[in-house]
Amino acid sequence: MKKRQIMFYIITLLSLNSIISQEIIKHETMYNTWIENGTIILKKGDTLKGLFKLYLAPGPSSFSSNQILSYKENKKSKKRKIKAIDIDEVSFVNSKSNNVIYNSVRVSDKRYFLLQSLVKGKCSLYTAYSHFGMIPYYYYTIKEGDSIATIMNSNGPLRSFRKQSLIVFQSCGSLIELIKEKKLREQDIIEVVTRYNSCKE
Repeated sequence: MKKRQIMFYIITLLSLNSIISQEIIKHETMYNTWIENGTIILKKGDTLKGLFKLYLAPGPSSFSSNQILSYKENKKSKKRKIKAIDIDEVSFVNSKSNNVIYNSVRVSDKRYFLLQSLVKGKCSLYTAYSHFGMIPYYYYTIKEGDSIATIMNSNGPLRSFRKQSLIVFQSCGSLIELIKEKKLREQDIIEVVTRYNSCKE
């Protein structure tokens, strides 16, 4: 009996550690804070190494402009501002030794945001921490061949995760049923996108 209890506690702790690790990764980047040992790959092919700072927490608001990143080769260097539209990828290793990657994602005709990459595949998933409203994270998906990402949640009822998912993932019937039955919800979005990418329907 004691062995079973010990095994149960070990499995529970491992599961919790996995969940907590995912949350730490998503919280790691703070806006308006210099982050060291970053690598910035520009769309024109140049690679920059040094410190960077993100401005503007991305959101769905039509008043949001293109995101800007500040870069310095070292602490004494003069900072250089770079628009998200000119960046391909930003990466760094966080305090938990996790490699965190941000990509420049087109979210409307004229707006580009630097969003953290969570899942890559026929449908890729990105996220950004929200400083406004009741939603802790904004999630965006973009399918192969598409040029503009779809926001999967917002503060209003018109773009709830469930409504957006029934449109974005409609080609996978088994996944749609799980969403309709509320067996998969917004907090399961990584699993939702992973299931969609492996769906054979």
